[in-house]
Amino acid sequence: MTVPHLYLLKCPKSIINYFNKMNIGFSILTNISDMPTSNYIVISTWNPEVREHWVETIHLLRRKAKFNPLIILSFQKEKDLLTEVDDFCEGVFFLRLPFCYEEISKVFGSLQNIDKDKLILQQQLTLRKYIYAIWAKLDHGGELELINSILVPIRSTLLLPFEAKKKKELLINIAERINSKYWNSEEMLELRESLNQLIPQSDFELQLKKIVVDIDSLLTGIEKYKGESDDIQLIAFIDSIAKDISKVTSNTTKALYDG
Repeated sequence: MTVPHLYLLKCPKSIINYFNKMNIGFSILTNISDMPTSNYIVISTWNPEVREHWVETIHLLRRKAKFNPLIILSFQKEKDLLTEVDDFCEGVFFLRLPFCYEEISKVFGSLQNIDKDKLILQQQLTLRKYIYAIWAKLDHGGELELINSILVPIRSTLLLPFEAKKKKELLINIAERINSKYWNSEEMLELRESLNQLIPQSDFELQLKKIVVDIDSLLTGIEKYKGESDDIQLIAFIDSIAKDISKVTSNTTKALYDG
């Protein structure tokens, strides 16, 4: 049997030395985005040095459609680890430390039994959990952060009694600031990417996707601002987005429990 090349992710030095002694070829991954999407093996373990839990790593990999088989190394028993993984066992294999070459060879022989459809279901579940958690975080006492951070500054500027050229300059500056400091921040980009990959299963999820598309359209459309004739149309568009956000905000708690 051909031994596949291994990719070590978040592994302490002791694990790296372990594989060196076993003469198994591997590469060290420092960034999940650099991970190959082909059928390579990824070795993931809890690293005490960085205090990042392996369960969070599994969720992140599946959310980003990294369906590589995962081998979890631990000194704990498999039955104890399974209670932490819940519905994310497909494509995940457990090896208790220390292990021998024959044991990891059995894992390599199990790769053909991975159900790809279950992996896609896992991805959708992780996307849904992440999106709902971030959306709840954005919701503050019925007023969503998106309204205050994006809609209010643009709407207020549209109401200013300035000539078209001056107002357009202000709007473009505001849009650029919103993009750089908020809309394109790491957390918001992750939320938007997750929503883009999500297959909606409820009106709540459809509304979330629509809100993101509309905000993108608003921010990119400011470049086309011509003057006072656009004010009424843009304000109406902003108000419609705010209405959708308020509607979704009122359903956030219910959606979280339903999800």
